[in-house]
Amino acid sequence: MISVRDLVAADHDWKVATLRAGWGSTEVARLGELVDATELSGFVAVHDGERTGLATFADRADGIEVVTIQALIEGIGIGRALMDR
Repeated sequence: MISVRDLVAADHDWKVATLRAGWGSTEVARLGELVDATELSGFVAVHDGERTGLATFADRADGIEVVTIQALIEGIGIGRALMDR
């Protein structure tokens, strides 16, 4: 079963490593600007006691924007669980 929880301070090093592994950087381009995803709020997917997914988001004037989403294991619903949260 996959559970999803809020990112917490103890996830910081894992978040940085996961962003770098998935995106090659902690900065993400969006509409002509670079966003440092390490400064964003987000969610962690947990499967069998291990962190298996990450989503970061930004509060924008017109709503919430998903900035990054990563499933570390494909095909078991991690991305869907993160988006549903």
